[in-house]
Amino acid sequence: MAVCSRLLSLFSLSFFAVFICSLQAGPVAALSVDHAARALSHPAHDALAKRKRSTNSTSKRCKPRPAPSSATSSSASSASSSPAPSPSSAQAPAPAPSSTAQHSSAAPAPSPSSSGTKNHKAGAGWANGEQWLDQWKDLLDTIYTWGPSCPSNAQSLGITCCPMLWGWNQVSQWQSEVMNSNPSCVMGPNEPEIPGQSNMDPGSAVALWNQNIRPMKAKGAMLISPATTSDPGGKKWMQQFFQICGGTCDANVFAVHYYDVSADGMIAFLNDLHATFHMQIWATEFACQNFNGGPQCSMSDVWNFQNKITNFMKSANFIDKYMPFGAMQNMQGVNPDNSLMNPNGGPNDLARAYFS
Repeated sequence: MAVCSRLLSLFSLSFFAVFICSLQAGPVAALSVDHAARALSHPAHDALAKRKRSTNSTSKRCKPRPAPSSATSSSASSASSSPAPSPSSAQAPAPAPSSTAQHSSAAPAPSPSSSGTKNHKAGAGWANGEQWLDQWKDLLDTIYTWGPSCPSNAQSLGITCCPMLWGWNQVSQWQSEVMNSNPSCVMGPNEPEIPGQSNMDPGSAVALWNQNIRPMKAKGAMLISPATTSDPGGKKWMQQFFQICGGTCDANVFAVHYYDVSADGMIAFLNDLHATFHMQIWATEFACQNFNGGPQCSMSDVWNFQNKITNFMKSANFIDKYMPFGAMQNMQGVNPDNSLMNPNGGPNDLARAYFS
């Protein structure tokens, strides 16, 4: 009996040891697979894409901006801003369903310019790493990634990539990757007036700018200002930013974001910014999108918005770059009818209409 008891104990211990080893081995294998998958999908940009929007349309987090006198009353009541990528936030809830498949049937795809020249105002926020970028080389002149890193194949494809110092949390990476290089353009913080974004007061932003971005001008880089939103607080924030700088920020370009359902409202907004700041403008995020809880743009609305905005952007001499959102398959809380990307990663009809 004693012998049986000892054998049973040995068997139990062996089984327990095997069980523990299996638990230890499992996560290692899973992490290895995950690491490989993330490496292929360029994890830094992937994380930014997953955070691209934090849309809770009932929260009224972004206040409607008062429209300039030339805007319609409907655009004045609906204009709004939205947060943009933050490396540490969770993925946003999905917006109201809308099929991106309609892009191909909503309007004919325009052909690229017969002269073969690229639209040098055309750009996009790019959260896809090296993947698919080759399919966009004939359309995109400029991209940014909401961070200091750029796709390794951008330069060989003839696409300019502007590193962005999103906020204080990227300073170490910025100083090691960007300040030791010679980019042709660099971008300031992302939506600094928004608590869920880079979230800093103008004085803090000036310190960040003077320590890390302004020195790049001596290396030949164009300096793009912090990108605020179309919320009224965005314009006020920028006024304070330049006031604290006292004329020493040396920004070459004024960056801004706009989300609303009215193209006329966006045009009035951009005209007002130019009249206020007297700078060339980069519209680095915009879409036909309602963040105030009302109905989203229909596919027809999106195409009408695109047509009017594109005509304005191309003709306005103070618009240096325009970058509609978004060149990605998962729109992260923005009305997916605004998507510029096909299921295979290439530009869809809407992208070609914006950029050709």
